[in-house]
Amino acid sequence: MEMPKSIGAMRRRIAAKIRSLGEAGTFMAGSLVEKRWRCAKPDCICRRTGKLHTAHAVTSKVGGKTRNVYVPVGMVEEVRGWTREYKRVQKILKEVSAMAEQLVKMAVPVARAAGRRKKSLESTTGTSQG
Repeated sequence: MEMPKSIGAMRRRIAAKIRSLGEAGTFMAGSLVEKRWRCAKPDCICRRTGKLHTAHAVTSKVGGKTRNVYVPVGMVEEVRGWTREYKRVQKILKEVSAMAEQLVKMAVPVARAAGRRKKSLESTTGTSQG
């Protein structure tokens, strides 16, 4: 992504990104995972056919610990969309943060120049006292 050359253009780009967050739908932090296992029941179909049991969950970190939330079969695709939307929102937030940082960096030379102008004006008007 090419960064704008002016502070005004950068501010407009940031505002547009922030507006795109308003289009966000439902989102959920974490990753949708599919778990498969063979149970211990000797007469279960998973033992006879080799077809494993399956369950879906959203895993995320909360306070440094992994947390799993079971997802019912009927909601798997919906929740997959939510986790995808969360990643999209996170990406936009990172982009806005990077652009804000760039905006600050762009403002430094402008502020320095203004400071030099102010100092220059003070030195030319303040020397005729006597």
